Amino acid sequence: MKVISDEAASAPTETTAEWGGKELQDVQREYNEKDIFNADETGLFFYKCLPNKTLALKGDTCTGQKIPKERISILVAANMDGSKKLPLLIIGTFERPRCMKNIKTLPITYKANKTAWMTGKIFEEWLRKLDRKFLLQGRTIALIVDNCSAHPQLDGLRAVRLIFLPPNTTSVLQPCDQRIIQNLKCLYRKRVLRRFIALFDDSGSDDAHYKLTVLDAINYAAASWEEVKQETIANCFRKAGFTKVNDGEVVTTTTTSSDGPSATAETSEDEEMEQLFRQATKACGATQTLVDRNIPASGHLSLREIAAQSQKHLLNWKRMRTKTLRVEKSKQLCPTMKQRGPSAPSGFISSSMKARLRI
Repeated sequence: MKVISDEAASAPTETTAEWGGKELQDVQREYNEKDIFNADETGLFFYKCLPNKTLALKGDTCTGQKIPKERISILVAANMDGSKKLPLLIIGTFERPRCMKNIKTLPITYKANKTAWMTGKIFEEWLRKLDRKFLLQGRTIALIVDNCSAHPQLDGLRAVRLIFLPPNTTSVLQPCDQRIIQNLKCLYRKRVLRRFIALFDDSGSDDAHYKLTVLDAINYAAASWEEVKQETIANCFRKAGFTKVNDGEVVTTTTTSSDGPSATAETSEDEEMEQLFRQATKACGATQTLVDRNIPASGHLSLREIAAQSQKHLLNWKRMRTKTLRVEKSKQLCPTMKQRGPSAPSGFISSSMKARLRI
């Protein structure tokens, strides 16, 4: 006996074959493997990942507690060869939950509305931010999503081409529905169960072990997404009909897992940002930069805020440079300048010298 699952039997066969044989192959000939992305949403209940079965003797009554109905929505996105997993977009019900009172940064992008569902406005904000990111990298990607009301057709995208799947075909053509999301949820459930078991072993009580906040769910989901293997993502894309195209011939892609980083894997976001920073410093004529990696990162800044901070730092640098030049000039005019005591700074200027220089 097998459990009937998925909705593949409801997918129209002709539409699926037509899209997979023509439109999908055209996209693969136009874009590289690492530039073809798929995104999909899923719901995640905080406590529904707990097991509902246990060992008991015959005749024993097994009862449980009332399960809370808190939930969040997660947007998952990755490319065809699995070398790039975009940060998760998580949607909750509160803009600023109490558990995030003193939290300044998150490993994901967090949005909120009353129903914790994906909306057209949230999707547009996320997509335009993604478009700016790839535009700075000089890349053009194809983003494949399902055809629903929360995914509107957007204009003005310069680095992202939005491609919609035919209706009622996501169970067959959507790579994220071919076990990518399921793998994410399994890893999430494993982390939650390990936490509950550790807490139970420490205290021996089962009263407060099943309290899970939105922040806990966000951290566990982000960590689980990092654990999803590149091979798993590539296999799910291949199961959905995504194949490698070379010189007009369709070749089935094969992936091999390794402990170390893949040679074809895309550079991490830190390396990408360092490369962009080096290009910017070279264009500005800077010769040396110092970066303190121990300083925690702040939230996302808009282009206007970045420009304002850059202007502020530039003005501060000009003031310091002007002050340094004045001190050097005073030394040249009066090499035998007297200092006030043995602890006087090397750049000290007397009142008479200030009157001469009119500072």
